[in-house]
Amino acid sequence: MEAQTSGGLRRWAKRLTVGLISGALLATSASLAVADPTPAPTPTLGAAAPAAAVGNVTISMPTAQYVGVKSYATGRVSGFTGQVTVKAQVYVDGAWKSGTPVTVAEGGAYKLLLSTGTHTKGSWKWRVTASDAAGTTATTDTHTIKRVATPRVTASTTRYRAVGSTVKLTGKLKGFLPGKVTIESQVRVNGAWKTLSKSTTSSTSYSISAQYRTGTLATNKFRVRATQSPTTVGSDSVKVTRVPKKSASINKDRVKLLGASTYATGTVKGYSGKVTVAAQVRSHGKWVTKAKKTVSAKYNGTKYSLPLTYREDHTGTVKWRVLVTQGSSRTGSSSMKITRTLKGIDSRCLTGRVLCISKDDHKLRWMIDGKIVTTLDARFGASSSPTRNGSFTVFRKSRDHVSSIYGSSMPFAMFFSGGQAVHYSADFAARGYAGASHGCVNIRDYAAIKALFDKVRLGDKVVVYN
Repeated sequence: MEAQTSGGLRRWAKRLTVGLISGALLATSASLAVADPTPAPTPTLGAAAPAAAVGNVTISMPTAQYVGVKSYATGRVSGFTGQVTVKAQVYVDGAWKSGTPVTVAEGGAYKLLLSTGTHTKGSWKWRVTASDAAGTTATTDTHTIKRVATPRVTASTTRYRAVGSTVKLTGKLKGFLPGKVTIESQVRVNGAWKTLSKSTTSSTSYSISAQYRTGTLATNKFRVRATQSPTTVGSDSVKVTRVPKKSASINKDRVKLLGASTYATGTVKGYSGKVTVAAQVRSHGKWVTKAKKTVSAKYNGTKYSLPLTYREDHTGTVKWRVLVTQGSSRTGSSSMKITRTLKGIDSRCLTGRVLCISKDDHKLRWMIDGKIVTTLDARFGASSSPTRNGSFTVFRKSRDHVSSIYGSSMPFAMFFSGGQAVHYSADFAARGYAGASHGCVNIRDYAAIKALFDKVRLGDKVVVYN
């Protein structure tokens, strides 16, 4: 029992010793693992660890542009290392597609053509990407450019302008982008367009002068050119013809026998189309119209003729002028005077009741006590059967007379010398002075000779002279 106990103690003591030695070895190993014999570097005051590169790219591009006009994206790159590759990308069919890249230096500027959709109306999304060899990249926000139709400019003006007046071109600016548009008026000279004046507008309509050879009677072509950089468009050309200023001339002062026919004659200029020409007399401080007619006028001049019958059977002077009207336009001539006189009338006509017949001016004047009551156009006998001159009396009146010699009608016949009479002539009314009588005094105004026939009495004097 003791021997066993002593042996067991010895075995126990041995196991204890081995355990103590193993624990010591483990503790030493742990201590070596914690205490790294390599000394740690001592930090330097003020130094910072290097930061990773951060790239940036800016972009500038139009929001709208005309179809067919080149557009560009521009901007700068920063935060890169070395050379930087820059690309424009367009969003097509659900994906970003890159265009031809350009290479710029760090901090440099770029310019990229935005070619997709240049010739097509619509909207296109674009962005720009930048990268360097170190792997640094940057991308801009998305920008949209809208392609719109090429703009147009119209031009119109008055076709005919008086010499010296201002030509104004007016029209519309259609389809231009918001902003200023430069307007130029141009004239065609020697096969090229020459700019006359220039202005700037933000409106959709314009008015601009086009002054060129204002004092010359000529036709010129004008147009308007509109520019909104970089786009320039021109209007269709318009023609402007310089014409004379509106005017009306009238013949000079004159002296006429009582009852003698006279006319206002002259030329109307500067009008085109139907115009009214009125003969006016000055009465009590006002111009009063006594005769008028419509004529078809041409700008370079149209002649007119108006009979002036007012107070033609009264001695004295009357002031006349002509007035041309077309719509609201009115042009008056200078004035002229007509003086009526008895000078030249046979003295035998100045007393009593007389059919005073002048072969000089082809007139029959019905006069009473030296005053002209009525004046009528008269036609006389041919050279083979002339109307006799002299002083006679009315010895017979026949309202519906028919010639017993020629069988011709002689209405309102008033016989004064054998078979010669004053009477109405249908041939005179139809052919005028192209014909002649067989000796009678022909009258062509039916109503007037009818009225005169009722006034003339048997025994009234008839004087035929030249």
